[in-house]
Amino acid sequence: MSTRRQIDIIMMLCYFYTMIRTQIQVSEELYREAKRVCREREMSLAELVRRGLEYVTSIHPPLSKMKGEWELPKPMHFGAPKAPEEEWRLLANEWETPRLITTISAKTRHRKL
Repeated sequence: MSTRRQIDIIMMLCYFYTMIRTQIQVSEELYREAKRVCREREMSLAELVRRGLEYVTSIHPPLSKMKGEWELPKPMHFGAPKAPEEEWRLLANEWETPRLITTISAKTRHRKL
């Protein structure tokens, strides 16, 4: 057996010995979708799970690396409200009725705030 072939076998054995076997529970729908991805990408379910875990752990840094405890940002003063408090709910839901802001601003245009 060639030296290169022996090194390849040793590397493969090292790779397999460092793997940890585990079990997970997923819904039937998630399992079916995962198997579909595996078929389409020609990979094993284990490889799909490994890649998914590698991705998730790469985008979520360890909390221990964050400096200190997380705190709410300090409040900022933006001045007086531009609309009366009674109309805040209407303004917050403006996306449902786009012309609502125009109606409210027409009503409040002449008020002193």
